[in-house]
Amino acid sequence: MTTTRRQLLASAGTTALVASLGSDLFTTLGFAAPRLRGGDDLDLGDLGPLADLFEEVPLGGLMERLVRELRAGQSLERLVAAGALANARALGGEDYEGYHAFMGMVPALAIAREMPTEDAPLPVLKTLKRSAVRMRAAGRTKLTEVEPEPGDPRAAVRERELARAERALAAHAKDGASATWNALHPVIVDDIEVHLVVFAWRAKEISDLAGPEHALTSMRQILHFADGREARRRRDGKPEPAVRTVVPSLIEQHELAGGAPGIASMSDEALSELADVLVTSSRADGAAACAQALADGAPSRDVSEALCLASTRLLLRDRGRQDGAKGRPKGSVHGASVGVHASDSALAWREIAETVPGRAQVATLLAGGFHTAGQGAWSGRAAYPYAKHLEWARGLDRDRVAGALAEAAAGGDQRRAGAAAHRMSELGMGEQLFTTLRPVSVGQDGALHAEKYQHTARVVHGFSREAFRREHLVAYARVVASQACATAPEVEEARALLG
Repeated sequence: MTTTRRQLLASAGTTALVASLGSDLFTTLGFAAPRLRGGDDLDLGDLGPLADLFEEVPLGGLMERLVRELRAGQSLERLVAAGALANARALGGEDYEGYHAFMGMVPALAIAREMPTEDAPLPVLKTLKRSAVRMRAAGRTKLTEVEPEPGDPRAAVRERELARAERALAAHAKDGASATWNALHPVIVDDIEVHLVVFAWRAKEISDLAGPEHALTSMRQILHFADGREARRRRDGKPEPAVRTVVPSLIEQHELAGGAPGIASMSDEALSELADVLVTSSRADGAAACAQALADGAPSRDVSEALCLASTRLLLRDRGRQDGAKGRPKGSVHGASVGVHASDSALAWREIAETVPGRAQVATLLAGGFHTAGQGAWSGRAAYPYAKHLEWARGLDRDRVAGALAEAAAGGDQRRAGAAAHRMSELGMGEQLFTTLRPVSVGQDGALHAEKYQHTARVVHGFSREAFRREHLVAYARVVASQACATAPEVEEARALLG
């Protein structure tokens, strides 16, 4: 019999039987609790059988099955690609924890590539298990086959016609992954929301990883997310996002429709000044400052680095949670904090700007400036590290500073961790800092943001100018110490299975 369990459970007769009998019998027989399906099932091609595991294998045995796949020669890359596409098919960008798991997959893979071979699967298995948990709770597949129809995806989203937006994006997908991405881009810059921009960039990365034939599946989720945003805006009687008028106006005012000239690199002082403007100004003024810098000849990469530096400075001044919550105690800055959200968003704006030309690139950077600015009110006045903790850290030499950092981070001491990171930077030990903190970060729950932000900090540190790298290291150390309050059960399960 060649019919897969997934095909069997997708049949109309079986679906009716499940609906009438419930899922207990199927679970007893070794099936995962099946999802009730509607419409044409989405074909995931050669990744389909691997993706089906995330729906078919009972949750209690999923991690063991994934470890068996790895030991049989399956690569982490294919596991991530299949897991991400299964997530997209099942959840369609409409589940909060689900799209956070999706956004963590490529970062988890990047972290895995820097870890010792025996530990490399840990961050990947952690995010894949979290994704599967949310998929089982979905109840119905969100993405089914779609027929192409020429149109404008952004116009359809604005008019709350999701099905039309999907058909329009599918029409562009016939011309390849780049055409799909370029058609989606106007939707991304049409609203300002941390999950929209980061989610969109991760969808692009997954399509690159899985292959161009899967670009539509990965990117369709962004239409669902944007449609949900538009629906809530209308329900709450809110005006259209100001970015829709501010960005086009600035492009016209500064004559940037043909793209930024990019002829004069910014000095360290000018770049730092732009970052400070973004920290202290309103959203509109932040976008205007970026437009002026581009009009003055600053390269796009300088402006995008200023976005990342500003977001790090927001994190260094972040007052932390004013109340406690599960996995996020009072004073913590990991999870959905202003600083972490700003940092992840700024990197996404930078990466997106690198993929589009001319006016689209300018619009991306101005939207990024608009997004990064206007958040200074949430920050305190003093930035990490504080003077008295720096005094403590100055007594640490090269032989003791890494141990002191690991101890402070594992103990949840943000202030000493930040000071120790500052000292490691002074000693030229920036790369060792990431190696020191990685096990602490991977092993913690992280309130859905651990892998995502860890990857952000790593990438931003890598491309930043030497003058600003220290700030990024201190911010990263602070976040890792903050999240050292709840271990990740998925990692413990994976450790036991990997031996």
